[in-house]
Amino acid sequence: VLDITSKKLEPNDPSYGFTWQLPYEYNPTADCQPIIEWLSEMSGKKPDLVKLLRAFLNAILFGLTELHRFLELVGPGGTGKSTFIWLAEQMIGAVNAITSELKYLEKNRFETASIYMKRLVLITDAERYAGEVSTLKSLTGGDPLRYEEKYLQSKNSFHPKAMVIIAANEP
Repeated sequence: VLDITSKKLEPNDPSYGFTWQLPYEYNPTADCQPIIEWLSEMSGKKPDLVKLLRAFLNAILFGLTELHRFLELVGPGGTGKSTFIWLAEQMIGAVNAITSELKYLEKNRFETASIYMKRLVLITDAERYAGEVSTLKSLTGGDPLRYEEKYLQSKNSFHPKAMVIIAANEP
């Protein structure tokens, strides 16, 4: 277990009550300079945009859902949207992320169960959806979501701990 304040590794203990983990070893000598350079290039060398994207990655990593924000990436193909999504998913671990679409979030009553215990929700092809977004508002607003699985008795609702990235080629 990494103590993020002291940057020291401590032995795990069940009393911590962890419900997730990153799928790779901690490397104290790693730095993110290549990623910062890529973000700068992708953003047209706009330092404020790089800072925003890094802040959102930080929010994903630390589960800062109380910010009540989502990141919407809009732009034509080849502008880095998919690469940024891949970066976010790799950072948190594919097992801690779920990919969905707005139509499934809003119209499939079982879709919200797939968000349970996830840290990142990726929504692609958002420009093709024109409908209600009440589940998205609940997901990003800190409201409870229903947890319902096929052929099983409905469970209690849950408060999601996932940040959301939406990607589209056009608004």
